[in-house]
Amino acid sequence: MIKKRLFCYKSFSTFRTRKWFLPGVKSYMINKRSFFSKTFTTFRTRKWFLSCVESYMINKRSFFYKTFTTI
Repeated sequence: MIKKRLFCYKSFSTFRTRKWFLPGVKSYMINKRSFFSKTFTTFRTRKWFLSCVESYMINKRSFFYKTFTTI
């Protein structure tokens, strides 16, 4: 969460005003939502989709663990 907060703060500071920043976030979220809905519709069932997400998260976690242990 701290890294995410720092990233958001850096992104915010690069923009001139809050008024300009918020529409950018809104469009990003809309695109992200549409991407997930497209991804969801390409899968046959919700059960299959969720198992793919679960395996992705497990792989991501193991990747971070491996990276952490190598440091």
